[in-house]
Amino acid sequence: VHQIFEAGGSSGAEESDNQTMMYFTPEHHYGSMISMTAPSPDWFIGLYNIDLCGSDTGKWMKSRSLNLYSWDAGTYSGKNFTAPDYPTDPQGYITLLEPGMDMYSSYFGMADVPKYATIRFDLQNVTG
Repeated sequence: VHQIFEAGGSSGAEESDNQTMMYFTPEHHYGSMISMTAPSPDWFIGLYNIDLCGSDTGKWMKSRSLNLYSWDAGTYSGKNFTAPDYPTDPQGYITLLEPGMDMYSSYFGMADVPKYATIRFDLQNVTG
């Protein structure tokens, strides 16, 4: 872990806009992050090894935007966002949430699962 940051969040259906400053170097130019999706006990969003400085070009990207979708860690058995915390025994696999055919699913009857968040990296300056 090169850097840990915190940003405020919302705990409901309303949209929120959070910003934080992150620092990258030519030696540490991959971005990864994970965040819980409250109030679910085991749903999360994240990204892994997003290259912000092209390995082939050595040039920093001016902007990069990614949609994030919820994943289920497989540790609790609830079928929807606000389900009680019933531990899964044995633990399940980590899976991307999909449209639900189960009437108790948060995404029952939907054709697609909506994005949970969008993350955007904007280059502010380059030093050195």
